[in-house]
Amino acid sequence: MDIHSFKQPVGFNIIHLDSVSSTNTIARGLLQKEEAREGLVIVAEHQTEGRGQQSSVWESHAGKNLLCSFVFMPSFMAVQQQVYFNMAMCLAVSDTLNNYTRGVKVKWPNDVYIHDKKVAGLLIENSLSGDQVKYAIVGTGININQAHFEETKATSLRINTGLEHAKEEVLQELINNMGRRYAQLQLKQFDKIKADYHNQLMGWQQLRTFKVNDEVFDAVVNGVDEDGRLVLQRMNRVEKFMVKQISML
Repeated sequence: MDIHSFKQPVGFNIIHLDSVSSTNTIARGLLQKEEAREGLVIVAEHQTEGRGQQSSVWESHAGKNLLCSFVFMPSFMAVQQQVYFNMAMCLAVSDTLNNYTRGVKVKWPNDVYIHDKKVAGLLIENSLSGDQVKYAIVGTGININQAHFEETKATSLRINTGLEHAKEEVLQELINNMGRRYAQLQLKQFDKIKADYHNQLMGWQQLRTFKVNDEVFDAVVNGVDEDGRLVLQRMNRVEKFMVKQISML
């Protein structure tokens, strides 16, 4: 069955909030109280404790960007298939941004860039039940209309297009893409998801510079394996790295 003919079983329910600690925190609290259903989307104008990967701080001016969290309950997925969930969610964000500008790439593991600057990031928190994924919270921040950043490697749609964008329009596009990519997961189209992810992956099949501890070296990006590790071809050997072990320079 083709993804475009698949009827999405997830009905998205949006809650708009003003200022929160983080949308992921709100989602987690509702799940713990059993007050959240699959398809819940929490959107905030401002986050006081917005986080990125590895506890980094997410810089965002109030009201300028899209800050939201999605709740999914992919109990059909085994724990060892989590990597495909992460890939699908990253693709949903890159799919959305590709509708507005060029040069969009996914930077392993969960960031999205326009050219060489970060425009979006995802923070995915999974809860496991045995060997199944009980629920997943997908937090994402997408820089929409912010014009200036303290971080020199950050960018926004406004900076790249020269235009102001309606956040509600971008949100609806994101919801549609989240639904389509989630449908692919339900159909177990893991090979398709992996192929699309690699096609969007920054540096894929290219020579890039990396740093491990104090060592800087060049290697070709071969992709991401089933355990979520970055696979590099370095000289005559293949090496695999987890998130905290390596950085791309």
